[in-house]
Amino acid sequence: MTDQPTMPDGYAQGDYYDPFGDIAGPFWHKITDGPDGAQQHWFGLKIEERHLNSGARVHGGLTMTIADEALGAAAWHFIGDQPAVTVSLTTNFIGAITEGMVLEAVATKVSRGGSMVFVQGELLADGNVVANASGVWKILKGAFKTPFKDKD
Repeated sequence: MTDQPTMPDGYAQGDYYDPFGDIAGPFWHKITDGPDGAQQHWFGLKIEERHLNSGARVHGGLTMTIADEALGAAAWHFIGDQPAVTVSLTTNFIGAITEGMVLEAVATKVSRGGSMVFVQGELLADGNVVANASGVWKILKGAFKTPFKDKD
């Protein structure tokens, strides 16, 4: 991993428990007000050489990982910080992402139907849309481990 990356304004390192995200990232997080006034959870990552495939482009699995992080966080918060797990995630790749770029993912639409949460989002590299994603999350019931590092 390189030294602390330069991220766009508003980003801070996440305070949640995410062992896989710590290996793949580090992912940065920020919250903004969306066009409808609802909070939007953004995840960002400065692309390093280790994130690239043999074609010197970001590996698609990393793009899907950050989409899952951001859209999953949106689902979680939309349902009042209840646990939810990914049922499906569809990602459409539109543009290339290369080393040194900042990759960001944000949920743009969230809705609920019974025990399922439906989320749509987009991924941007240096401010340009490079992918869009949509997914379904299943709300879990019962005991769970909180994702926040400072809580039980």
